[in-house]
Amino acid sequence: MNSKRKVIAVCGSSSGVGKTTLVNHLASSIPNTSAFYFDSYESTTIYPEKMFQKLVVGEEINPEEIRNDAFYEDLYKLSYGGSIVDPTNRVIEPADYLIIEEPFGNLRFGMKELIDYVICINLPFDIALARRLVRNYRENFNHLLYEEREALILKHLDQYLHGGSIGYKKVFSWVSGCSDIIINGMKSTEEQGEDVINALHNASLLR
Repeated sequence: MNSKRKVIAVCGSSSGVGKTTLVNHLASSIPNTSAFYFDSYESTTIYPEKMFQKLVVGEEINPEEIRNDAFYEDLYKLSYGGSIVDPTNRVIEPADYLIIEEPFGNLRFGMKELIDYVICINLPFDIALARRLVRNYRENFNHLLYEEREALILKHLDQYLHGGSIGYKKVFSWVSGCSDIIINGMKSTEEQGEDVINALHNASLLR
């Protein structure tokens, strides 16, 4: 079997904190690096039943119950030098480093054995929410009629106000506790990248 590649995960409490942006920046800044995205496998992710409703009322959830076997299997192949085709038909070739978007850090099933370093982005929840809504309006929902976009955005805001923020806080407590570095999401992407690369050098993970 080929030797294991270095796997570096970027996590955060919610959509909008900048995980994908930082993954892309690091993948373009570190030589011989591939990027791998949790969002590409979202349709096959299995969450515990009523997960966020339970978090809102204080029930404990085991993050290992958040399963995605296809994500794990493809990450395992990449980690040991294989190539894969992800659900978006993107071909990912083997590389010395893998920068992955993984919202739950190394807490999900099988991740501890594969992930070498966890980066957590800390961003105020209100700013993450605003970023997500702007992105949804301008990009994700731009194929919809105005009334449809408005309805989806109002639905998300209503969910956030009725417990979503509590769920995000709980997830942040999970991922910040398992992270090797917590970076300031208010910094520019370039500044975040510099902080991460310096930390990876200090941890002897980059040559």
